[in-house]
Amino acid sequence: MYKTEITLKYFMYDNELKSIYENLESYKNVEEDLDLSEEKYRIEMLELFGVKDICDNKINEIINDIYEKMKIDENMIEILQKMANIFCSEDAELGLVVGFSYNYLYLLHPCVCDLLKDGKISEENFTTLKNALDKNIK
Repeated sequence: MYKTEITLKYFMYDNELKSIYENLESYKNVEEDLDLSEEKYRIEMLELFGVKDICDNKINEIINDIYEKMKIDENMIEILQKMANIFCSEDAELGLVVGFSYNYLYLLHPCVCDLLKDGKISEENFTTLKNALDKNIK
């Protein structure tokens, strides 16, 4: 008789969340609106990962799971390495963490949603992310 052990991992990332601190540019006009945008970002980060505390280890586990799915796409690895370059690194995993930061989440989130829903990132969302990075990161 064989003993089989099966481990199921619950992958919680809310790929239905649409707002991702909408109208980001309009928030940058007034300092009070920027504070509101930052607060909305914090709330939506918790919602995305289904946690109540930003220090919850589930966030790291989910980001690691997303990276495992994303790392097979060479174009995305280049993008993630470019994001990591902000910290003088080429570590794609670090780049993914940067992608979840305030400045890039609204660009990364549609790519993650594509990946989770369709198994690949749409050309439109990839191009939007790439163009924004090319503009902001040299």
